[in-house]
Amino acid sequence: MKFAPLLPLLCLLSLVRPVYANDDPDREITLEQAQSSPHSIKTQMRRAALLLQGQGAEGDVEAAIAAYRELGERDLPYAQYRLARIYLDGKFVERDPVQAFIWLLRAAELGYVDAQLDLSELYASGSGIEKSLVDAYKWLEIAASLSQRDLSERLQQLEPQMSFFELAQARYLSRSCMLSAYEDC
Repeated sequence: MKFAPLLPLLCLLSLVRPVYANDDPDREITLEQAQSSPHSIKTQMRRAALLLQGQGAEGDVEAAIAAYRELGERDLPYAQYRLARIYLDGKFVERDPVQAFIWLLRAAELGYVDAQLDLSELYASGSGIEKSLVDAYKWLEIAASLSQRDLSERLQQLEPQMSFFELAQARYLSRSCMLSAYEDC
């Protein structure tokens, strides 16, 4: 059985559901509904999105960031990713790649594919953090294993920039991370 060594990995991966940005919990809820039902995660996410857009009486960026931060602290990967994008884009606040990295890493370790992709790009570019092609490849390979997107071209773009040892190390780290259910990333 040539697939026998892969069986534990396949079993583990079947339990992990990748999370995508289009799993947007902030759809179809008004600010009034969000304020009337503050304990629902969906309504809290919608409230944060509306505040970020400047809607409602509270409509300010600080309140939106506080709402996303509160949800992110509760290990909600979509909130962590949104917060990371706020810091990474620099549209609403001064660009802060370090804060973006912290929140991207938290979301990536919870299986959020878009965070894994952004984290890979951050490591590859070295924008605000130490450049690491090994870590860039690791997160890109993890995202590729969970995603339905074809990321092979992006992986192939990184490979020529890496030594044989770095490539082997990145592949080992990605597999260790996945087999440990993100405990060893």
